[in-house]
Amino acid sequence: MDYLIIYNDEPIGKVVEPGADFSMGVVHGPFVPFPAYEKVRLVFRIYAELVDTGQAHGEKLQQYYKKRDVLTRHLSITTITGLPVETLWIDIDDFSEYLGDEGYEAHFCVAYADGAFFSNASLWDRKK
Repeated sequence: MDYLIIYNDEPIGKVVEPGADFSMGVVHGPFVPFPAYEKVRLVFRIYAELVDTGQAHGEKLQQYYKKRDVLTRHLSITTITGLPVETLWIDIDDFSEYLGDEGYEAHFCVAYADGAFFSNASLWDRKK
């Protein structure tokens, strides 16, 4: 099942053919950006720049997380059919500057207790 990432009621991209870390409640997969992604790209590019310069730790990484968390308040996830998915956080790795279209990956942590998200066929249909 694919998922849309929404920013202020506008889809900015989709997560395709995701996998999951079931024990952590984290869904992850390739991210396909839509034109509206440009509105938020700068925040998600910060992490890639920190990694590229070997600074993805300490104070600079914490500053990134603060900016991402502020942005996340305006992001949401839905199934491709429009069912909302409750999340704790949403993140997009944007290494597109170096890897092109293959340089995107999205992650989100679902806010469902006891694996309820993964056992709900209307929200999750992958076996990965």
